[in-house]
Amino acid sequence: MFLNKITTNKPINQNGVRQEAPKFPRFGIKGNLAPLQTDTITFSGKKETKPANIQIDQRADKQVDNENKFLYSRLKPVAKKIVENSEEYYENYRKTLEKIFKDCCKIRGKEAKNQVGTLYTNLKSQDSILVKLVRGNITTPDEAKEKISDIIRARIVLQTGDKKESQVVFQRILNAIKKDELKLLKIKDYVNRNTTGYLSTTYMNKITEETRDKQTNAEVQQKQKSSGYIATHLIFQLKNGHKAELQIMGPNVALAKEVEDVIYKIETSDKVLNPKHKKIEEEYKKLTKKQKETLTKYIEEVYIEQRTKEMSGVIDENMKPLPKSYGLPRFFDFNEMKRHLENK
Repeated sequence: MFLNKITTNKPINQNGVRQEAPKFPRFGIKGNLAPLQTDTITFSGKKETKPANIQIDQRADKQVDNENKFLYSRLKPVAKKIVENSEEYYENYRKTLEKIFKDCCKIRGKEAKNQVGTLYTNLKSQDSILVKLVRGNITTPDEAKEKISDIIRARIVLQTGDKKESQVVFQRILNAIKKDELKLLKIKDYVNRNTTGYLSTTYMNKITEETRDKQTNAEVQQKQKSSGYIATHLIFQLKNGHKAELQIMGPNVALAKEVEDVIYKIETSDKVLNPKHKKIEEEYKKLTKKQKETLTKYIEEVYIEQRTKEMSGVIDENMKPLPKSYGLPRFFDFNEMKRHLENK
């Protein structure tokens, strides 16, 4: 019964006014934020892999030390092979998820009858895979299949992030495990002691008990990240041995993650950065060690407030402002960075 109520009632903002989910011009999509910018495109049924931003030769090699340059060059064909090997299984995974969530998630622009969220699917780009190969010292496609779990990936962004929506999604996952449509290997539940996550203890127990019955015995990891990130990640094993990821989060947290991900990539020295992030990278490098620690504290506060608003049914484009007392440049206010990214 509550599903129909969720579909017809729009979320409220902080002023008590019901509104549509925010629109973000940068991502070119109405409604919930498009959290996974597609690395693959399809024309007339043919899928073509394209670089996530610009060619690897123009940027990746510039961000690694000389010792890694040879490794990057040697592993480029491996990354290409991994993408080629993954395409078929990505399509199968996408179709499986679309079948499981077709009645409760917006999929590729099509609204669902009892909609509680939006499903996005994505195949990791060749250059992103290349960076992971170098960082993990992974040299073969078989090794990548074993060690990298997010080459084939998906995300569900809930409409409001409330408990009932989460229950619908996790019940669909439980049903799919029972029907052997999904084989769950691991639950990574990112939580914060100051707020509530998306996966309830009840559903965690139901899902893990079902995996025991299936003799797969899914591993459960509950983690608190220093950034304060809050979400549930599920790792599935596909029939060919590939792993696939499904992330579940609310719209406010997804918005904060888009901004925080840029900082994460800058902090990780050998990550390939989008040239559009250059301004943020330049400003970040000017920060002192103490300022960077303060920024981490602020990011955690943003996530906590974003999740708290979701639990109250409030969907809001505005994030927690950067307190002046923190002594950080105003540029690092998440609202300022969001505007900077939208204008690029």
